[in-house]
Amino acid sequence: MAFIWRRIRALLATVAVATAYSRRPTRRIRDDCRSSIGTRPLPRRDATVDSFRSLMLLVSSSAAVPAPSYASNLPQSTGASLSAVGTVETLIPIVRMAAALGAASSQARGMEEADLSSTACDGLLRSIAEIIPADEMSFKRSFDAYSVPVNYKQRFLDSNAFLVYYSRGFDGANRPAIEGEGEDVVNKLQTMQYGARNEAWNSVDELLSELRFGSKGDANSKREDVVGLLEQATTAFDSYLSLAPPSDLKEARSRL
Repeated sequence: MAFIWRRIRALLATVAVATAYSRRPTRRIRDDCRSSIGTRPLPRRDATVDSFRSLMLLVSSSAAVPAPSYASNLPQSTGASLSAVGTVETLIPIVRMAAALGAASSQARGMEEADLSSTACDGLLRSIAEIIPADEMSFKRSFDAYSVPVNYKQRFLDSNAFLVYYSRGFDGANRPAIEGEGEDVVNKLQTMQYGARNEAWNSVDELLSELRFGSKGDANSKREDVVGLLEQATTAFDSYLSLAPPSDLKEARSRL
């Protein structure tokens, strides 16, 4: 539906331009113009009419031809290596980040003051930043090195959403619809990992912002706020790690 409204708006805008252009003063080609192959004069012609016809042709063609679709619902590439997806080696960095959050949470709970000093906030910030990337791309890259990557079918469905929707997923005679009857197990895992990864980043980003604020000399952060953000980030990591095989998770923790 959104696509149809975009086409209608584009059509109305083009018609408006064409109408405005047709109201310009008429410019006529001189009667004595000669063709390149003879001396016969060219007939009188209205250049504005020709331009208007060209614009109307553009309107009709743009309305008939749908605009290309662009993938926008799939995770953007972070440049992560996909050579060791789903292995313990690529799971270890994520487990290490979760452990760093757990240690920082225990440290924050042990602090007695209700308002954490700038020194306390700076110490927590440094301990976390040593293990967890502070920029979004690097953070997500660590997760993508382990997560199930986007497959060809997902990319096709996303980039051809308009076609798939109106064809009802037709993939040829006597063939099942390309969308299938249910979500593939691997695709479902990829979707869940993608969502958990994003939630983990949002939680960490909020935590780091609070600690940066509290580490300033003229500002303080409340201990309960910091502890709450640490617990929130830890829960997000736990949600992601719960999607990994228990045996791999146990081995990764033993290798820290």
